[in-house]
Amino acid sequence: MQPTQLVQDNTTVILDLSSRTTRAGFLSTEFPDQSGPRLAVDSAYLRPSTSSGESGGVKTYPINRGQVDDIDGVEAIVRQVLYGEAGWPEEPLKGYHRNVVLVEPPMQPRATREALAKMFFETFQVTNYFSIDAAAASLYAVGKTSGIVVDVGYDRVDVTPVLEGVVHASSAVRIGGFGGHAMTELVAAKHGLQYDEAEAKKRGYMVNKEEEIKSEDDAPNAPSLEDLMGDQIGGVY
Repeated sequence: MQPTQLVQDNTTVILDLSSRTTRAGFLSTEFPDQSGPRLAVDSAYLRPSTSSGESGGVKTYPINRGQVDDIDGVEAIVRQVLYGEAGWPEEPLKGYHRNVVLVEPPMQPRATREALAKMFFETFQVTNYFSIDAAAASLYAVGKTSGIVVDVGYDRVDVTPVLEGVVHASSAVRIGGFGGHAMTELVAAKHGLQYDEAEAKKRGYMVNKEEEIKSEDDAPNAPSLEDLMGDQIGGVY
């Protein structure tokens, strides 16, 4: 059994876990670049139903408001990414190195981090494993080691100080119940849209703004944030 194009000899897999989307990148060179293959999957799995009247399992998200609640669920998602999407052989090949870098949601308890490391070594038989807090990884991505990272997720907002690459968890703040999901609901209420329609409108705003940054002359006209959100944004832009 040979690895597929995504996972070749000595490929390093970078996994980014979050509440609703798990992202993966595949690096086969010494230094990271933008040319490597990437994918994203839903951070949900089918948990076996405990009710005799239900079949097919229950769609479950093992990460909620930034916290890993279900290690077995994370294992199911990682298995889908590595074996199902990327073609990682289930049995290690001779001389084949399994390298994993895990970007963890901020402020995970020590017990959770240890359980994740144990899962990768014992279940997925990785050769090398490295974990990094998402806040520190965000700064590294822009060439910084110190700063305050504001991470707006699906159902929480994290504000995390990082100094010289060290995350100061004792000074970090997490606001649960607010994030992309709450913003979409607000857009839906303002414009009288269904949730999926509001999500598409919100994403369209973000894409247009990104195009404006690339080229202000050629970009399509995007609605202002005030038009998108209305007066309910409370002066926060």
